Amino acid sequence: MLWALLFMSTRSIGVLAVPLAIVLLGGCSESTVPPATVYHPTLIGLSPALFLGSVPCVEAKGAMRAYVGTVFNVEYLPDGSPVTADDVAKGDAVVGGMQSVDGAAASCHADADPGTTPRAIVGFALPSTGPVDCHQSISVARVMLGQRYRAEIQGYDRADLVALAPGVPILVDPATGERVEPAWKFSCGDDCPETAVDSDLRAVGDCKLVEDKSAVSPGDPASVVVATDAFAGTTSCGAESGELDHFTVSYDEFGQSASATGACGDEIELDDVPVRGTLTLDVFAFEAGNPEARWGTTCTAVPVAGLEVPVTCEPLHDQGSLVVDPLDALAALGSDCNALTSLPAELRLELVQEAGVELAAEQQPAPRYVGSDTCAKHVRYSNLERGAVTVRATLSSGPTELSRALCTANIAPAQTATAHCSLEP
Repeated sequence: MLWALLFMSTRSIGVLAVPLAIVLLGGCSESTVPPATVYHPTLIGLSPALFLGSVPCVEAKGAMRAYVGTVFNVEYLPDGSPVTADDVAKGDAVVGGMQSVDGAAASCHADADPGTTPRAIVGFALPSTGPVDCHQSISVARVMLGQRYRAEIQGYDRADLVALAPGVPILVDPATGERVEPAWKFSCGDDCPETAVDSDLRAVGDCKLVEDKSAVSPGDPASVVVATDAFAGTTSCGAESGELDHFTVSYDEFGQSASATGACGDEIELDDVPVRGTLTLDVFAFEAGNPEARWGTTCTAVPVAGLEVPVTCEPLHDQGSLVVDPLDALAALGSDCNALTSLPAELRLELVQEAGVELAAEQQPAPRYVGSDTCAKHVRYSNLERGAVTVRATLSSGPTELSRALCTANIAPAQTATAHCSLEP
């Protein structure tokens, strides 16, 4: 550690000397104002985008929530002594150039050239980070200009863990103090270490997942979970009028549909949901003894294979929603999805009537546009008042309007209505 402390001390003196000299020079001249100086540190970084790969980083049970990163200077052995040619013979180091740790040929990008001198296989460890949120990149400043670095990352499926001590790559349970083992381990820069460049941030790449103890399997089905106790702020659970009794949760997207029911306070889970982006779910809340939903809302989640992902929901309300199927609108216009590509053309949807009242131009929300890539996905309008609702569908090719249709439905509280489209008179 002595060499690191000496380096830090001399570097700090050098950095401080520049602004001090400027201040002294400024004192000798009343007419000259010295320019402000900005110091950009030399950094080595760690980025989840470079090491996560297929490991999920989401707020879900079993997914990665935090990580600890340790950067190693491969110009030195773990005991802090410089690497020599003898260490190559002992197996503690490898020859520089394009040779990998296992002896095979390595192909590194220019910024991560292994160099032409021997480098340690493990290297001298700098103080470890974090824990750090698995979405967050970090940088390490205790690096030496022109020297090479690799990194090791430990991933955890909990966000509440704390470090055993500052700079130590061991996390413990904050309540019990017991050590918690990482679920994932990554190694970066083994074949292609990153070189510290003056006044620049260089992220260590060439990352590999070397250990996976998680229960997540990419081949397992995805699930989403709705925690109904999160809606208790609307009104309390109970069997009286105006109280929440039970919920239904459903979706109809990506060619799949499913629904489930649960009592107020339950967690309602939908299994084997499609893993194709954001999934939108309809949630309806009922009073005891009332077959019609009193409240409703929409929830969204991005399903991940092998995980139970919690949904994010809007507050419950007594308004309704409308779904417009672009295929139905195009059929009413005597067209189909293929025309959006062959003409080419686009379908413009405009909400022109709500609660039976025509909307002035300034009251209308922004138009929705449907292209060939979104033609098969329903368009949803939420938070609509009870009564008749109309959406105008206009097929256009460039500036030319080809035809119009009106898509209409009747909105009921906490319900999703499907519009029926017909050619506009």
